[in-house]
Amino acid sequence: MSLLLELISTFVEVADEDLLDKLFRFIKSCLLDSSMSCHSKALFALSTIVKEHSEYSLAHLDEMMLLLHGMKSALDNTVLENQLLCYQHLLVHMIKVNEENTSKRAFLILNELIVALKSKKESRKLAYDVLLATSTNLRSPESNNADSDLQRLFTMVMGYLSSPSPHIVSGAIAALSLLIYSDANFCMEVPNLIESVLVLLQHKAIEVTKAALGFVKVLVTSLQPQKLLNLQADIISGILPWSLVTKHHFKGKVVLILEILIRKCGFDAIDLITPDKFKGFVRSVEEGRKGNRNQTDGAHLESKEQGRRDGKRRKLVDSNAETGQGTPSRRAPPNSWSAGKKQGKDFHLKRRTGRGNNPHAAKRRHLSRGSGGKGDRTTSKPKSKWQPGK
Repeated sequence: MSLLLELISTFVEVADEDLLDKLFRFIKSCLLDSSMSCHSKALFALSTIVKEHSEYSLAHLDEMMLLLHGMKSALDNTVLENQLLCYQHLLVHMIKVNEENTSKRAFLILNELIVALKSKKESRKLAYDVLLATSTNLRSPESNNADSDLQRLFTMVMGYLSSPSPHIVSGAIAALSLLIYSDANFCMEVPNLIESVLVLLQHKAIEVTKAALGFVKVLVTSLQPQKLLNLQADIISGILPWSLVTKHHFKGKVVLILEILIRKCGFDAIDLITPDKFKGFVRSVEEGRKGNRNQTDGAHLESKEQGRRDGKRRKLVDSNAETGQGTPSRRAPPNSWSAGKKQGKDFHLKRRTGRGNNPHAAKRRHLSRGSGGKGDRTTSKPKSKWQPGK
């Protein structure tokens, strides 16, 4: 069973309608059998049919949507990955045909993607990949209406901005952020796109505000300075009120956006459109930006000077090596003091050990103490140096 599912992708491209019917029935039986463990491979086989045969897929759209919607992928990332792959190809086909009877199903697919964008990390990444692949396919030069197809995708996602659920709204903003990052210039051609997101900076839900600030950051990062000239006033008026809020890193996000705007448009242009209430804050951002830049430049110069000194030192060492001279050093070897100290310690240790183990020496010391400690000076012989053998 598993092997047969793997073989489907090899000949599905040249399959006629009769063969496609047989393959689809087989895949359907695999997906409906909950006891089978090959759902991931069955979904991948279905994705190859959807990708290569758009007319067949649209003709069986209801059946395919029911199958995909009924899959439980929470415990298996490979199942979710292939499920989203099927959604991707179906969504591209539906947007390209632009028929009214497919629009509802297209929104169902987008809803699945937006929910995945607000799920766990693995699901979020898969949903991002599907959205990027969808926009890339719609922008393909093979498409006769590439711009209108892509604009239709933007417009459909924007429809979720009016959802009563903050969860869905923030997911839609995240999807739009991804789409404009992949094609920043195109977002200027989508009517009311930027205005629709900027107005959500006034939303009461924290996750919506956070997503809207993220959108603005992507926007100012991706667009060229000349494209920002007509937007900077709306952006400034939308983000500055959040500079008063330190919770949820809102103030930090505003500072980052301002730094990018000042770098691209210039401080004077930004200061000109800043309300008096926030001029001091914007000026402090500019001063902090200059300070960081000066620190970076200073660190770079210091590193450069250190490299120059190291280069001179290496040249001196190489020159001394060529002439046979050693490099002068005023210090003793670093281990010489500790080595001498260790030798002295060993010497005293041996003397103490020798005193304890030599009975004759102990006897002589005892006799010496008995005679008054210093001995009889009149009968004592002068000490002579110790020689080997004595």
